[in-house]
Amino acid sequence: MPSVLIKIKRLIIAKQYSFTLKAETEMFADSLTEDQVLESILNANGIKKILRSTSPYR
Repeated sequence: MPSVLIKIKRLIIAKQYSFTLKAETEMFADSLTEDQVLESILNANGIKKILRSTSPYR
């Protein structure tokens, strides 16, 4: 399991996360609850696709 996914899971368990407005919009569009998204992340075995941020603030 990639170390990035492990870090994400640890942050979720510690309740140290927040959703972006875009993520919330996508959750609403797909009729998903926050709990469903978190459960999916915690049960993930790996990351299939990685998108690099193009934000100038990163």
